[in-house]
Amino acid sequence: MVKHSARVQFYVQTGILLSKKARACPTHFEKGFLKHQTIHTKVCVKTRFNKTDLGHILEDVRLAAARSSSSKLDFDIPGNLSDDDYTRLTGLNRAEFDDVCRHADPATIHESQVRSMRSCIAVLLVKLRLGLANSVLGTFFNLNKFQVKTHLLKTKHVYHITI
Repeated sequence: MVKHSARVQFYVQTGILLSKKARACPTHFEKGFLKHQTIHTKVCVKTRFNKTDLGHILEDVRLAAARSSSSKLDFDIPGNLSDDDYTRLTGLNRAEFDDVCRHADPATIHESQVRSMRSCIAVLLVKLRLGLANSVLGTFFNLNKFQVKTHLLKTKHVYHITI
């Protein structure tokens, strides 16, 4: 069964509604969300919804839109950024970025509500590639200047980089 959050993600990105009974193979998911290539694969879907289901979906879409307007760049949700976006921002394609994240030691980057390991690595790579000021990085990632600095400090220790 496709989780509710993945159905909302699918609708927001494709305009196609999936019913509660929709199914997909586990290989099409990453961290509970549909993979980028899965979302952009052509699908044939016939669904029927009642008024309550549509109300729930529309409310979730509204909440997702509100969240997305408050978070600029999000490297945590698969399919949120295209492969070209990854390359333009970090200098790495999505697979290379995922590989870097897999090799990072999670014990050295303590995750919190505003700091995931992927976002810390993304902030560092964008800083190194584009040379942006911390205030600009904060705007892109919806972080304040202190949070950007924390992201950079937590990540540079992983890769022994001096900033």
